[in-house]
Amino acid sequence: MWNNNVPIDRDVRKCIGTISNYKRLEEHLNHPSLQDIKEGTASQLINWTCTSKWFNYNGHDEATSSQHCKDTAWKIRCFTKTLPTLDILNRKFPKLINNVCCVNRSTEETNDHIWLCPELDQTIRTDSELPYQNFEPVSRQIIAMHFR
Repeated sequence: MWNNNVPIDRDVRKCIGTISNYKRLEEHLNHPSLQDIKEGTASQLINWTCTSKWFNYNGHDEATSSQHCKDTAWKIRCFTKTLPTLDILNRKFPKLINNVCCVNRSTEETNDHIWLCPELDQTIRTDSELPYQNFEPVSRQIIAMHFR
């Protein structure tokens, strides 16, 4: 009983952990750079079940490997739009880095441009589908629907 009034029928630690996780997620999504993700979550455009599987997928034989850490870092950078694209590098090193797409040589390269550039489209699709060749069949079908 809690407060001599409410019966507790669940594991309190698990319940408090769940609340804490939601609070951390809310604080994370309120960061200004993650506005697109927050809006996608609110309008249910992001399938968090598939996203979670994508983040947790380990295509390597070892449970912990440096390549898996690099893959996870890349996934997080893609998700949070913090890939070291030319616009970010140009801000840090303006005299060294030119901020023009290496493929079409006419557009400013940003995290959005990488995914929207028609010249990069096929390369991105091919490279992003490679890790999922051994993924469970249902998840592969779901992922394939998003890459059409």
